[in-house]
Amino acid sequence: ARLAAENAVPPVYAQPDPSIARGQIERLRAALQYITLVRADENSTPEQKAADIAGLGDVKLKPETIESILTLPSARWEAIQQESLSVLEQVMRPSIRDQELEAAQRTIPSLVSLALNEEQAVLVVELVTAFVVPNSVYSEKLTAAAKQSARDAVEPVIQEYKEGEIIVLRGQIITPAEFEA
Repeated sequence: ARLAAENAVPPVYAQPDPSIARGQIERLRAALQYITLVRADENSTPEQKAADIAGLGDVKLKPETIESILTLPSARWEAIQQESLSVLEQVMRPSIRDQELEAAQRTIPSLVSLALNEEQAVLVVELVTAFVVPNSVYSEKLTAAAKQSARDAVEPVIQEYKEGEIIVLRGQIITPAEFEA
């Protein structure tokens, strides 16, 4: 019974780590600043700008996304940056486990402001998706403590026998508990 209680305990995960979310927001902010600098570079050709943005390590953008970013008016680019940071913060607030990562990424489009048009919303989704990571990790220590607690909560099972009671019938395979009895 104790073993069954212990095996019934699901894996325990640590609370969401806010430092992971803050780090991802900083990485997104740095990528957005880099893209802004590339957009503002008057000495580069559009092809060089596209190549610079494509070379970003944190996020891999589609060529059509890069083209859209480079052709956006500055005011719209500012709005996309702000919206991207806001959406990433909203996505990273709740607990995200390894197996929940895709589900968290699927929620991104519903969090984008309706004030942006479809093309701009797609830009926000593509930028934010690259920075969503698990923020709650499996805790061996918490799981072991939960298993021990479940094991300790099981009351001992007491089996009583009356004098002359048949414990094992002829031809029956004897289990360790029956042997002990």
